[in-house]
Amino acid sequence: MKIQLITFNKKEQITSLNTVVKSFFSDSISFSEFDLNIISLQDKDIWKVKEKSVGLVSCKNDLLTLNQQIKNTDRPTIVFLPQNYTYYYDRLSSGKYYYNEPLKDVIDEVCYSTINNCILDGVNLHHFELFFENSKTIISNTEVNATFSISSNGKGLTFSKASNNKTTIQLSKNCFLSSLNLSELNIDDYLNEIGLVKESIDIPEWVKDYSFFDDNVLQKALDQKEKQLALVEESIKEIKQKIDSNLRYKSILVDTGDGLVKTCFEMLQEILECDLSKYVDEKKADFIIKKESITFVGEIKGISSNVKRGNISQVQRHCADYQDKLDEDEKTENVKGLLIITYQREKALNDREPIHVNVIEDAKKNDILIVTTDEFLKLFEQFLKGEKTSTEITEEFKSQTGLYKTVEPNNDNNEDNSVYKIN
Repeated sequence: MKIQLITFNKKEQITSLNTVVKSFFSDSISFSEFDLNIISLQDKDIWKVKEKSVGLVSCKNDLLTLNQQIKNTDRPTIVFLPQNYTYYYDRLSSGKYYYNEPLKDVIDEVCYSTINNCILDGVNLHHFELFFENSKTIISNTEVNATFSISSNGKGLTFSKASNNKTTIQLSKNCFLSSLNLSELNIDDYLNEIGLVKESIDIPEWVKDYSFFDDNVLQKALDQKEKQLALVEESIKEIKQKIDSNLRYKSILVDTGDGLVKTCFEMLQEILECDLSKYVDEKKADFIIKKESITFVGEIKGISSNVKRGNISQVQRHCADYQDKLDEDEKTENVKGLLIITYQREKALNDREPIHVNVIEDAKKNDILIVTTDEFLKLFEQFLKGEKTSTEITEEFKSQTGLYKTVEPNNDNNEDNSVYKIN
């Protein structure tokens, strides 16, 4: 058996009597040249990132390339998950990191950003989560440690000694996931344990082609089942993409900066039937949307504090600047200020304090509408369900001032054509 061991820096070793070829994340060899490919995420240096966002890794592009390799081969791949290393993020100019936490404290974010949506994107047919658990798994009479166990409906192949929780699962036909400490494993024993290696003789092709008993019936049945499986896999992929899309929209409840603006732009373009693709932010208003009877001049913000009068003043200045431009061009438009904002974004919605009445009154005086992202999300949901039209939403934005409240739709039609149908 020929094995490719793909690591971050080639320091890692595995115990095996088979031929082992080591390669970097960045220069892996075609997976189809090997009988087995092993990808190790068990290098402490992987879990450092210059960004302030939790869950990312600096070698994301390499992992995405490996993801394509997994998808484009029929050879088995085993991904070995990290142990409970220290996760460093927000790198300073000195090279040190401002934040560090045990991986166990950010494992949900790591699972979503780096594992599910990066190296295993489109591969993992079975949803899984990792939970912290120091455990031992017996492999051929040898105890192997793991600091995480796997929660999944995927087929379990190895299990922790005491709790019987899964430490290796089969994600798809040719992809496997393990939380075991790779450095403690004898790979040959491990492959026997999970059934990837079986003692057998080489069967010539002519024997395989020789028709015996019900071979033809079985082959037809197999072909039919594989077609059905392909349809199921495609359906699962579609559902996962929809779930990811919904999560992206929900991210406006906590996001900030360019990510928040980008997602809100996408939502605004749908609900107000406008095109913001060519809008250039000249460090003034985040958006200007011209409708037939009104022009919305807006700011999109994600802040840790409550909404302040300064946020209202910023929108007011954008409106004034736009009015000045209209005056210069001798044009007249009905201008309305919009503030789309997620405030106290580090708190759960139920824990966020109400916006102070004086701030709301200040917005009313200046004909500005504060749209919190939770209300914006409700409104977008109503639009997707067909409960409100773009015209109705435009009128709501136009008529309301102060703090926006979603108007419940008057819809006698209970059929919801926008909701995903599961076949």
